[in-house]
Amino acid sequence: MKRITIAIAVVLLAAAFIVAMRTNLYAQSSPETIIGDVTYVDLTMLKINEDVTQTVYTLSASPNQLKNIQPGFRVEVKTISGKVLSITVLGIPMQSKPESYQKWKVLVQ
Repeated sequence: MKRITIAIAVVLLAAAFIVAMRTNLYAQSSPETIIGDVTYVDLTMLKINEDVTQTVYTLSASPNQLKNIQPGFRVEVKTISGKVLSITVLGIPMQSKPESYQKWKVLVQ
């Protein structure tokens, strides 16, 4: 009777281990979406300040993916385990300086 109980326990533990491994494998392979501002770009690295949590993510990407990305851009990045799958530029910072009529003048009385 003890042997049967031990055998059943071993089978149940093995089944639980297999289910946990499959769940962990699925969790690691599901893509994550990050939306935020680019703070740093290198040849193979990208740092993004996420909008909601203000978390800074450091991600690796190919030089081909980063060739048109510059600091200040708003991007949406799909990533798995710190590696970039795709980058979508959502906004580009202004490149022009304000005109004279757009500047504020402070009057002190």
